[in-house]
Amino acid sequence: MDAAQLKQEFKKANAKLDRLEALRREVEEEYQGERNVLEQQETYWLGEKRKWGDALVA
Repeated sequence: MDAAQLKQEFKKANAKLDRLEALRREVEEEYQGERNVLEQQETYWLGEKRKWGDALVA
């Protein structure tokens, strides 16, 4: 392999790495969004549980 071929292969590899990094960020953002929703739901249900528990005790 000569220098020109190596340079071309290096460019291809870097392009693949850039695409993978973009996909990783996209998946990470989506996961974070789902995690936020789950945390909000958990907070809501803990509040409901507390409300019902207080009502039963009263």
